[in-house]
Amino acid sequence: ETWHEVLRLVAGRLAPKFVKEILDWLLQQPDPNQSCDHIFLAARCVGEVRNRGELGSTEAHVRQATKDSVGFDLWYFHQPWSRESEQALAVCLQAVSLVADVWKDNKDTLPWLKERAQSDLSEYVRQSAVEELVRGWKKDPDTLAILKERAQSDEEGSVRSSAARELARGWKEDPDTLVILKNCAQSDEAGYVRRSAVEELARGWKEEPDTLAWLKKCTQSDENWVVRQSAVMELARGWKEDPEIQAFLKGL
Repeated sequence: ETWHEVLRLVAGRLAPKFVKEILDWLLQQPDPNQSCDHIFLAARCVGEVRNRGELGSTEAHVRQATKDSVGFDLWYFHQPWSRESEQALAVCLQAVSLVADVWKDNKDTLPWLKERAQSDLSEYVRQSAVEELVRGWKKDPDTLAILKERAQSDEEGSVRSSAARELARGWKEDPDTLVILKNCAQSDEAGYVRRSAVEELARGWKEEPDTLAWLKKCTQSDENWVVRQSAVMELARGWKEDPEIQAFLKGL
C-alpha cells in the first residue's frame, strides 16, 4: 500500500494502452485481506489517466467494480461494531468517495449518488452519499430537495443529523432551513440529532428573535442531558458578555 501513490503517478505518465493492461491485471487479483485495495488502486489509477477514452471498456469495468464495493461485506460472520464490521464499513464508504471523485464527470454518477443517498440499505452509505452530493453537486436542484427530505424523514438519526447540518451550513438563506432545524431541535427522537440542530441554530441564527429564549428553555427542559449540556455551552459561547445570561447560567 505504501507504493500506491507512486503507482498512481506512474499511471499518469504511461500511455493509456499500458495502463489498460495494468488495470485488467489488477481487477483479476485475489483479495486475501478483504480490503478491495486492488479495486481502489485501479480506480485511483483511472483518475490519473488524461485520455480515458483510450482505456476502452476497462474503465467501465473498474467503475462498476468500485460501485459494487459499496455493498461489500466480509464473507464470514462478524459482530456489529466489531473491528471486522468497521473494516467492511470503511470499504463501503471509500467506494462511495472514489466513485464521486474519480467519475464526477460521468453522466451516471450523479443519479447513482442520489439513489444511494435516498435508498441505500446502509445508513452510513446514505450519509456519505449526502455529503458527496453537497461537496460536488451543490448547485444541482435535486441536492437541496434530497437534503430536506433526509433531514426530516430518514429512518436513521445519523443521516438526519448530517443532512440538517449540511442545510444549515450551505443553505442558510433558504426559508425552509430554519424551520427544519427548529423541528429537528425540538422534536427529533434522537438526542444527538437535537444536539446537532441546537448547535447549528445557536451559531447560524443567533440574531433570530426567539433563538435565545429557546436555548434557555432547552437547558432546562430537554430530556437528554447531552442536549441540555450543548445548549448551556452555546449560551456560554455566544452570549458570554451578556450579564443576564451569565446570571442565568450560574443559576442552573
